[in-house]
Amino acid sequence: AKDADALVLVTEWPQYRDLDWAAVGAAMRNRYLLDGRNTLDEALLAKEGYRFGRVI
Repeated sequence: AKDADALVLVTEWPQYRDLDWAAVGAAMRNRYLLDGRNTLDEALLAKEGYRFGRVI
């Protein structure tokens, strides 16, 4: 995620659900995350400063 403008998550694997999102965001240029599987906690990510989208 180093210098990434956005991340797109397209798996339901638990190791991605349980990432240290603060550390991931610290490495990114922009904290935008698109959750393609609707598995992440939007409130937690918002607290970490992410802009967040879901695929419906």
